[in-house]
Amino acid sequence: MNITDSAIFVLGDNSNGPTATATRFRSLIFPLKYNDNWQDQSYVEQVFPGSVFGAPVDSIKLKINVQFNSTADATGTLVLPVGQAQVIRVKTEVNISVNIESLIAGFWVPSGQQNDAALVYNFLAKNGGYKIAEVELDPSDKTKGDMTYRSINLLSSYRDWE
Repeated sequence: MNITDSAIFVLGDNSNGPTATATRFRSLIFPLKYNDNWQDQSYVEQVFPGSVFGAPVDSIKLKINVQFNSTADATGTLVLPVGQAQVIRVKTEVNISVNIESLIAGFWVPSGQQNDAALVYNFLAKNGGYKIAEVELDPSDKTKGDMTYRSINLLSSYRDWE
């Protein structure tokens, strides 16, 4: 992660070895205000031995492109089972495209494509900017998804613990 005066960037991850490359993307802007909007994308390219996938090819290359469109679309009081807090909500639409290529006899051959999407809502504390809760919905069925939130000790003020 890289934090500047104007944004938080998630850095590219090369932890999968020398055959992985990735670009950084902007996950949050500063100062964040209601109705702010930003877009970014990240590209990752990874090469694996074909045997990793049980494929009868020399290697498999995954080209992953992720596009983000974020908007600070709401403010208010977030009420959770563990407490409540004043928040600003950031809605992020995520579109993922994976192109698959196989190395056969020294030539990269297109082998398929997969697309996916997600809709993520992050609830950030107005006074601290840290994430209090996150909701990830299935874009095709917004009644299904996952929610995570912080525990009461992180929502409580310092005074509550004196």
